[in-house]
Amino acid sequence: MNSERVVVVGSGLVGAAVSECASQQGYEVLRCSSPRLECQPSTAPADVLETAAAVPPNRLPQWLGELKPTDVLVNAAGIADPGAADEPGLWGANALTPAVLALYAHHAGVARLVHISSVAVAGNRRRVEDSTPTAPHSPYSASKAVGERALALGFGATTTSVRALSIHDPSRKITRRFVRAATSKWCVMPTPATGLSTMSTARQLAEFVLHTANAAVPPPPVIAQPQTGLTCEQVVAIFRGGPSPCLPAPVLKAAVLGLHTAGHKSRAAHALSRQLDVLWFGQVVDAGWARDTAFTYNQPELAIRILGEECRLR
Repeated sequence: MNSERVVVVGSGLVGAAVSECASQQGYEVLRCSSPRLECQPSTAPADVLETAAAVPPNRLPQWLGELKPTDVLVNAAGIADPGAADEPGLWGANALTPAVLALYAHHAGVARLVHISSVAVAGNRRRVEDSTPTAPHSPYSASKAVGERALALGFGATTTSVRALSIHDPSRKITRRFVRAATSKWCVMPTPATGLSTMSTARQLAEFVLHTANAAVPPPPVIAQPQTGLTCEQVVAIFRGGPSPCLPAPVLKAAVLGLHTAGHKSRAAHALSRQLDVLWFGQVVDAGWARDTAFTYNQPELAIRILGEECRLR
């Protein structure tokens, strides 16, 4: 499909990256604010759709009523905090807002809405595919899961939820902590180390989002962002400028399991267990639609190297 304008919802890191990438590709770009909505935690997808239809227009931004059929709408808004509390604001941003956007896009005849979800909705599975069922393990991933399920239920023909990888940027504290940990003398990696990294830059996600928005082959309701092909060991080595010391994989798996158990009482411990699990052992994300449409990243190893250098300069 050939859109004339890319409407990007969200003023954060990913929204900025999508806007910049779309502008560089020659699209007219309209950046818009997200509505501030709340929704009760653990709301079912069908109830989210019902709540979305009942939101008064005077509580929504004006631009929603000015969408065009030739637009592509990208929802990059939401609360991207894996340790967030189970609160109405989280569910409003990650579940209700996407449904409201999809409803207005449908009324305007917008050809495609791309909603940015998260691979975290699939839980701690070692292998994730486009069609992997949701298995959320935190309030954050639960709210994201309900958001994408609501879109698939109500607007599956014209909306696609992209399950984003772990998005990193020098502006993010978690990225700077990751790079500091990787370059520390205390950093260790498991042996054997074969896990594929789920690290992605915001720019890489933006490239895939625009590929999805304008692909000739219509994407299914849910797809996964493809990995760069780098292993966890390679990513850490890029940041360090060389290999790191190793410990037997069972030792590090035991550490992750201990933190995961502590996570039943502590959101911080749960988030840390997930971060270390992904750092050391990675995850296989089989992005079938991306592969079938021949999507590739531009110099993924260089992008990770630049990311590490920029973090160290801060």
